[in-house]
Amino acid sequence: MNKTILIIDDSGHIRDYFKDLFESAGFKTFQAAQAQEALKILESNQIDLITLDLYMPDIDGFELCKKIRQLERCKNIPVIMITGDESFETKAKAFENGVSEFFSKSKANEILVEYVQDLFTAADHQAQEVKGTVLLVDDSVLSRDVIKSLLSHEYMELITAQNGREALEIVRKQPVDLVLTDIEMPEMDGISLTKALRNYEEYKLLPVVIMSSLSEQSKVIHAFMSGANDYVQKPFQRDELVVRINAHLKMSLLQKTIQQKNRYLDELNQQKNQFINMAAHDLRNPLAGIVSAVDLLKEGGLGDLNESQKEIFSIIDNSAQNMIGLIKNLLDVNKIETGNFKIEKTDVNIADFFSKVKVMNALIAESKKIDLAVNLQVNQAKYQFDKDKILQVMNNLISNAVKFSEPENKVHVIVTERNGKLRVEVEDQAGGIPEDEQVLIFTKFAKISRRPTGNESSNGLGLAICKYIIEAHHGEIGFNSTPGQGSVFYFELKD
Repeated sequence: MNKTILIIDDSGHIRDYFKDLFESAGFKTFQAAQAQEALKILESNQIDLITLDLYMPDIDGFELCKKIRQLERCKNIPVIMITGDESFETKAKAFENGVSEFFSKSKANEILVEYVQDLFTAADHQAQEVKGTVLLVDDSVLSRDVIKSLLSHEYMELITAQNGREALEIVRKQPVDLVLTDIEMPEMDGISLTKALRNYEEYKLLPVVIMSSLSEQSKVIHAFMSGANDYVQKPFQRDELVVRINAHLKMSLLQKTIQQKNRYLDELNQQKNQFINMAAHDLRNPLAGIVSAVDLLKEGGLGDLNESQKEIFSIIDNSAQNMIGLIKNLLDVNKIETGNFKIEKTDVNIADFFSKVKVMNALIAESKKIDLAVNLQVNQAKYQFDKDKILQVMNNLISNAVKFSEPENKVHVIVTERNGKLRVEVEDQAGGIPEDEQVLIFTKFAKISRRPTGNESSNGLGLAICKYIIEAHHGEIGFNSTPGQGSVFYFELKD
């Protein structure tokens, strides 16, 4: 994208950061540390967009933006203010002095480049097409005629309403890309109109620009708090009015494009989920048949087996069981992502439950001579939770501990009560998790550098599912790990 961006900030570190950010996306950049330096660059170079800091040593960003707008070649250039001050007062003053868009420094790195790319794409697209439909809301016939005259040479459709109530009826009946509304009107004023629009999900992103006179400045902050995007001051300067409306129409087009893309991605995601669901079910039955056939052969159903044959059938059985486990996890993830993963709480006897946990995991522990112990330190006999789902969590945490432990290590389960909550800890001696990999532990398909000590399989879904199950119980899950020693995975449940 052959566009040039001017970065204005007195901090060299921030200028360099945004320079790398924009240039890695294919933009050309200029940099300025002070207002005079920026104005000289603008006078002698073709600039397509400006990013501007608020606080600078010579003049602030408000005053500099006003000076930029006084340059004939810069009247329509998008100016993005990037600052840590996100107050309504600051936003109002920024828009008053000609700022096109406002970003907080804390979020700019996440979305700024994508926003700028989409803004230029929308601008190129709109240069060839009608820019959109503007709904003008004003009870004064004279004001409506003046604004019609000011916008008569622009490529936009203009429709009018006399008050907020009439405007709402129009918005419900036909597509509108921007609302330009007066503040003081009978029946429903501009602030009430803005609040009403924001109450509807489909109008939450509809740009609303407030028109106000100097005597109404105290209401501008109220308008912003009600959901207005911008305001213009009466009497109008035509160029300023056009620039502001065009900037918000571009944003409106951008938002609609993003919404269309999101709907398309949602459709693809639904198709993906349907495919996973169908494929998993189609695979599970044949695998169950393989496991049953192997069990029959291992038990001598077709004659005695020698040691080599037993070993081969054990490999087939383990592989099939691993595939069945993967399919179960994929189906669980699919249920989570489609909102079909349900939690059904019942009263659970704690002693009976953890006795079952130990029995179910005894075999995998014994296969590696792991000392598996369960230590109950609870006074309350019963707790409420989804028995099957928490059993799934326990089996996953214990199997992971065993999987990454050396033979003859220890895995201890400690069950306690803390501040009215049931706390369960699974402690291992499996060498711990590298510090730089700990952030990945609860993410889907996470893989760490440490491998299972007995060549067991790991699909990277189990802990992500555990996290969802515990959080669906409104509980907390986490871990403490010491590299070179071991880890303690824990969760807490409210009764």
